[in-house]
Amino acid sequence: SQAVHGARGYFTTAPLSTPADWAAYTTAALPAVGPGLVGLGYVERVRRSDIPVLEARMRMLGVPDFRVERAGTRDWVYAVTRIEPTATNTGVLGLDVGSGNTRRLAADAAMRSGQPVLSQRIRIIEGGREIPGFLLFLPVYKAGLPTDTPEARESALAGWAYASLRIDALTTGLLEAVDHQLDFALTDAERPDTPLFVSTTAAPDALARRATLDVYGRTWTASFHLRPDPMEFGPTSLPIIVAIAGLLVSLLASGL
Repeated sequence: SQAVHGARGYFTTAPLSTPADWAAYTTAALPAVGPGLVGLGYVERVRRSDIPVLEARMRMLGVPDFRVERAGTRDWVYAVTRIEPTATNTGVLGLDVGSGNTRRLAADAAMRSGQPVLSQRIRIIEGGREIPGFLLFLPVYKAGLPTDTPEARESALAGWAYASLRIDALTTGLLEAVDHQLDFALTDAERPDTPLFVSTTAAPDALARRATLDVYGRTWTASFHLRPDPMEFGPTSLPIIVAIAGLLVSLLASGL
């Protein structure tokens, strides 16, 4: 969230910056961002008929091989025009993140609300390979235009600052934080059959306690189960179990 808000400020005040300028900004900013961030970039919404104009502009700005993906058929194309670090995001420039439904719906929801919105679980690109993750979108509006209604925000849209995030990195250290005394699972309310993360082979439905997390337009459920170990736990352990479960929810929320 901090990363995409910083990126929105950057593109609002420097809409004509070059990819080299963006690289310099992210080199200074990204060391302060926590684990899980794969890439930080910018998406521009252009009409399909204007793709050649966008490609020519990007080539003039120093990306001689820039080309927009043309796989979709929609009138609007959501093209990635900035991404850093480039070393781990090969092949991302020019992607149309609006060609499918999952990423486009999250981007559109962010555009109309003015707030950051997280996509459903998708496959993101890191180092030329696809891994489970999400995209977090935050709209960037043209300076001086009204943004007081959803319709006005859509008209004023310039693009989106966005971050690609790894699922596994967001959960790193959680098991150690509770000393491996709990099993837990994370699921998205819209895809309960495809867990975001499972710390055990037990099915999420078998986990005994649940807590709901509202995460940037998504509703996640965190489910917990005490690992059976009669040598360590007895009837007096319930306050400890509750405390550990509460700690885990707090860690998830603060980490996100």
